[in-house]
Amino acid sequence: MTRKHFLLIAETIKAQIEAERPTDSSGERAEQALRRLAMRFAQALATTNPGFDSERFLRACGVS
Repeated sequence: MTRKHFLLIAETIKAQIEAERPTDSSGERAEQALRRLAMRFAQALATTNPGFDSERFLRACGVS
């Protein structure tokens, strides 16, 4: 995978996190689930490319 692919995934996760901003407890649970999803993606994507920067990916997702 390339940086372009990683960016597309990060932007998609970030857009969904922003759409799920908590307005009630169910929104908060959804946002936390999406944060966990972003972290799992970071772990998985790190195995596809030795130069993959998990922290940078999570920042692009809006997680860290």
